[in-house]
Amino acid sequence: MLEDRREHERLRAEAAEAARLAAEAEANDPGLFGRLGEGLARSTAKLTEGIAALGRRKLDDAYA
Repeated sequence: MLEDRREHERLRAEAAEAARLAAEAEANDPGLFGRLGEGLARSTAKLTEGIAALGRRKLDDAYA
């Protein structure tokens, strides 16, 4: 009887640890919308940078 109880406690502890690790892994995963947002932010930054560089180049050429 005591061995059954110890086995039950051990299995319960393993299940709790597995659940904790799964929750931690899920919290670190940004998910579909997180990845989509990161990609759009990078694209927006590059597009804005390119437009700004184009504007500076035209102004520099006009006053050269």
